[in-house]
Amino acid sequence: MNDIWTAVLSDGQVSLHLIQGNGGEDLKLPAKPDKPIVQIYIIDAFLILLDAGGKLMYYLIDDQALLIEHTEQN
Repeated sequence: MNDIWTAVLSDGQVSLHLIQGNGGEDLKLPAKPDKPIVQIYIIDAFLILLDAGGKLMYYLIDDQALLIEHTEQN
């Protein structure tokens, strides 16, 4: 949760909800996850996700844009 958004992790996907505003639909990130999301963090305008395969994803919430995606290489 930050000043603008709240995030809920459920069934391996994240739902973002605008705290104040027009009450529009929640955002679902990632739209089509490869693996279930297991951890989430909101830091300022960024949503950080970690999936069950160890993939780390940084989203810019306001733009709904994936900025960085990192997967550990074996």
